[in-house]
Amino acid sequence: MIIDDEKTAEIFLASNHYYRLNIYFHKLMDSRDHFRAGTHFSKVIAIYDNDRWLRNRLLTILEPIEIKACTHISHYMGITYGSDAFYQLV
Repeated sequence: MIIDDEKTAEIFLASNHYYRLNIYFHKLMDSRDHFRAGTHFSKVIAIYDNDRWLRNRLLTILEPIEIKACTHISHYMGITYGSDAFYQLV
């Protein structure tokens, strides 16, 4: 793998561990332990940034749905089983 800018790579890797990046690495490999020729670390960062952008957009859309669903479930549980229903289920 070609490291275009060592300082950028160092900063990026200090904030993003190997296991989080592993999926991106494997997509750029032609065998188990070998990156495709011409693979740049900046490409890993770009793919990661695109994935993060998409994930953040999806979470922004899904959060109100999750809150509404949890509210409805909590309301139902409270009306049906009482205000301490969640403590009784444990």
